[in-house]
Formats: sequence, structure tokens, C-alpha cells
Amino acid sequence: MLLTFGLNTGFMIRYFKENNENIKKMFTIVLLIFFASIFILILILPFKDFYQAILGFKATLLQLLIFFATILFYNYVSFYLGFLKNQLKAFEFSIYSVCYALVNGAATIYFIVQLKYSYLSFLYGAFIANGIFALIGTVYYRNYFCKINYSSNKKIIKDLFRISWPILPSQISSSVINLNDKYQINSLLDQSFVGIYSVGARFGGMFQNFLISPFISSYNPIAFELFSKDTLKFKEVQKKYFLILPIISIMLILGLGIVFKPLFEKFIDRRYWSGYYLIFIFMVGFIFQGITSIVGITIIMSEKLHISMVVGIFAAIINLLLNYFFIKSFGILGAALAMLVSSLIVFILTYTINNRLLKINYPKIKLLFIIIVGLIAISLQNIIVIQNSYYSFIIKFGIAVLSMIVLYFTNRELLNINQFATRFNLFFKKWK
Repeated sequence: MLLTFGLNTGFMIRYFKENNENIKKMFTIVLLIFFASIFILILILPFKDFYQAILGFKATLLQLLIFFATILFYNYVSFYLGFLKNQLKAFEFSIYSVCYALVNGAATIYFIVQLKYSYLSFLYGAFIANGIFALIGTVYYRNYFCKINYSSNKKIIKDLFRISWPILPSQISSSVINLNDKYQINSLLDQSFVGIYSVGARFGGMFQNFLISPFISSYNPIAFELFSKDTLKFKEVQKKYFLILPIISIMLILGLGIVFKPLFEKFIDRRYWSGYYLIFIFMVGFIFQGITSIVGITIIMSEKLHISMVVGIFAAIINLLLNYFFIKSFGILGAALAMLVSSLIVFILTYTINNRLLKINYPKIKLLFIIIVGLIAISLQNIIVIQNSYYSFIIKFGIAVLSMIVLYFTNRELLNINQFATRFNLFFKKWK
């Protein structure tokens, strides 16, 4: 996955800077590298104990081969999906993504029933789904495969690796951040707290998966293309989305805050209820991470990814230290706060670096106002506790509506409903 993410990002950056012939060469090179990486893993198959220790179960030779094939197919599928986004093929991307999810789900359910809930069901389901869609992607993009000569394409290969390699340490740092909090909670507190914390982190992560990540994934290709073709337009668009993401995110959080707590307590075991308030801390932290991704586009498109690597390592160190001191002082609340504070620090650092690479007058004061309004409203929704569910709903609804009105009227030029409707209609007609 690290290899996939690095090469996909490198390909996306160069895609908007190369002619069609070089794009075909890069396309073929990336897929050859995926294949070569799996071939190397297969060569060391005799070290079965090593792989079994990583996978966490005893696997036969056939199961290991299926595992490696699944990784290969997954790399292909991720790459094809990324390429569709680069090309702004919204309809094809949606169909491909939805069908992939349906096939993967259906195959997994089939094997769960057949194998009586064996953990191998997920492996076999992923193998079938990724295998089918890797084949579909290969047929769809068959015209992009071309003959590669190393000596004549040395520069393209070097450029891809030069851009891609710093992403690997950055992703490793990100993995450290994701695992470090639970490890330190387990070490400094007690294992029972890990479950409570994980519930809050999981629901907060859903907010990231369903809003922040799709938003950034959809925006990146557009921003990358603008950066390559029209710097002035890029600056204007950046300044708008710098505010649009937090506004939409805060409005969604406030909307959830109206009805989410009763639903949470209905479906989640009482032992984990104290993890509820952590969810909103995670959500705010993910908002800062999303804004950081928007601002960080300048670093990416300037091909200064070694800076991202340094920032990623610095973020991991800061997060480790904050987790240690905050967990000792505030328990699991400290772990959530450590995530929020480290996200804020990384945002400030990334913002400062980006403005040195390309000066953009981001509306900082407006962002600060949006965040303050959001934090006050979110805090009020969670601090005010009323036993009567009807009155509780009315008050939370009133807080949400009042805050949304304030955000709307202070950012009318960004949240012009007619303008959004026009853009949606144009987008819909384009992909009919």
C-alpha cells in the first residue's frame, strides 16, 4: 500500500506536466513496478514463518500466493481508480467504485457463509473482487500500454522515483501516529480504556472517510491541473476551498450533533458511552488535516515532497510526545487532544512552508472565525444536558441552525446556493 500510494502520487503529479506519449510510458512503468514488487515477495516465499507472523495466522503456500496476488490486483485497481480521477471521468469512476464495492461485499459474504465466518473469507473475497476489476481496468486502459526502453526513458523513471520515495517515510510516520495512541493508552492506563477510545476514534474516522477524504480526493486532480496551467486561477480556487471544507464539515457535525447521541447510546454498549465526546474532538482534528491537505498541494506540485517527509516525521514525533504527557494527565481524553493539537501544529507548519513556495493570501481571519463559531456551537451541543429528549432536541437544533445562519451570512460569496445549483447542473450534463 505504501508503494501504491507513493507511485500513484508521483504519477498524478507528473500527469499534468507531461504530454500524452510520456503519460503512456509512465503508466506502463508504474504497472511494471507493481508487478516486480510482487515478484520479489514471491521469491522469498520459503520464509513462510516470517509471513505468517505478519499475517497473524498459519497460511498454506496457496494462501500466501493468493495473498500476494490480491496485493498485486489491489495495486492495479487503486492505480486505475486514481487515473480515472486524474482524467476527471466522474461517471466511469463512480460506476467502477460502486461495482467494485458490491462485488467485494458479495464475494466476502459468500465465503463467510461457505467457510463459516473464517478470517480467510475476507482474503478470498478481496482476491476475487480485485482480480476481476484489475482485469477490467487492464482492458479499459489497454491503449496506454507501450514498449519501454530503459536507456531512452531513464529520465521518466528517475522523475517518478524522485517524487515518490519521500512519500514512503511520510506514510510510515502516518501509520505510527495511527497506532501510537492506542499503544500508549494500553501502556499508561489499562487495556479496558483502549476499547472506549477505539469507539470514539472509529466514529471520528467515519467522518474522515465519508467527508474529508472524498472531498480531498475529488479536489486534488482539479487543483493539480490548475496549478500546472493557470497559477492565478489556482490561487483563487485554493482560497475558496480553504474555507469551504471547514464550513461544510462544521455544518455536518452540528447536524449530526442534533440526533447522534440518542442513536449512539441505543446501538453502542453502555461500557463505551464515555467515548462519545471523543468523536467530536477527532472530527475537528480531521478538519485541520483536510485543510492541511488543501494547503499542502503547493508542496506536492512544486515537487518538494522531501519537505512533506520532514513534516510527516516531525508530526509523528510531536504526536508521540503529546500522547505521552496528555494521556498521563487527562487519560483517553488526552490522546484525542494530542491528535487535535498535533494536527493543528502540522497545519500551521505546512501553511508557513507553502506560503514561502507560493504566496497565497489565504483568508486566515475568516478561517479562525469559522473554527471559533464551530467550536463554540459543538461544545454547547455537548455540554448542555437536558433529560427531556424533546427539549434537548429543540435546543441542539436551535444551536445548529443559529450557527449555520451565522456561517452562511458571513460567507455568502462562497455558499451561493444558486451558484452551486448551476455548477451541479453543468457537472451532471457533462457526464450524462
